[in-house]
Amino acid sequence: MQPNKQENEIRVDTPPKRGVKIYLEHTMSNHLNFTPIFKGLRLITGLASLALLVFSGMAHAAYTFQNASGTWTQTDYSYSDPQYITSVTNSNYSAVYWGAPLTTSGQKSLVFQNNANTAPVTPGSAFAIGWLTHANNAIAGVTNIANVSLSLQLSLAGYSAVNFNYNFGIAQGPGTNDIQTSYKDTLTFSPVGSTQFFLGEQAYSFELLGFYKASDNNTYSTLIVPDTLTASQIPLYARITAVPTPVPVPAALWLLGSGLLGLAGFARRQRAA
Repeated sequence: MQPNKQENEIRVDTPPKRGVKIYLEHTMSNHLNFTPIFKGLRLITGLASLALLVFSGMAHAAYTFQNASGTWTQTDYSYSDPQYITSVTNSNYSAVYWGAPLTTSGQKSLVFQNNANTAPVTPGSAFAIGWLTHANNAIAGVTNIANVSLSLQLSLAGYSAVNFNYNFGIAQGPGTNDIQTSYKDTLTFSPVGSTQFFLGEQAYSFELLGFYKASDNNTYSTLIVPDTLTASQIPLYARITAVPTPVPVPAALWLLGSGLLGLAGFARRQRAA
């Protein structure tokens, strides 16, 4: 008697030609459970988002301002005899005087008064780094200076002091005074060298915003002082800004790939069980 081949053969179902795709999807869904993989992807994405949120919050933490000081250096002697230039620096201020005076008011001068008022400093917000006074007294024209550098030192609690250099230009224009050699002075400034620094592992940039005008609550990059007058204690405002830290993409992809491989292994073990 012939054996019943249908009962003794291992049957492999062959799907109809037009239903191959549907058949394969149905067959795979019966043998593989992708739910753990999708849950794992959501978990990895959530953890990555949480990590970015934490690091972002750390980058914008407030610091405590201790003090700021400034020193006038590297005076341009192009238009002046060095004998008419003197400077004084102490714990409270730094001053530079120049020119042969034509009146009893004395020489022209720039004075930077240090700020020692302890206060919170939040990255992205303006704060007073010091006060500037400029006396535009009448001097002999050939004894004027074109610019002078200001070296600023910023100290925040718990961190080493950082230094920044700015060049202050002093341009003269015709004045309204009867004294022929008296002119209005226009002060401008520009950074010299790098303005980036680190607090711990976070990079920041320092920016001198300019001269503060209380009447309209704005800062300006130019200060004009009429002849024979003095601009007293004009606040100089500054700001520190967090520099975005680039995400190490290769390392992130390696971590994601490792997580996917682990989840795939878990799915295989579950399927075998």
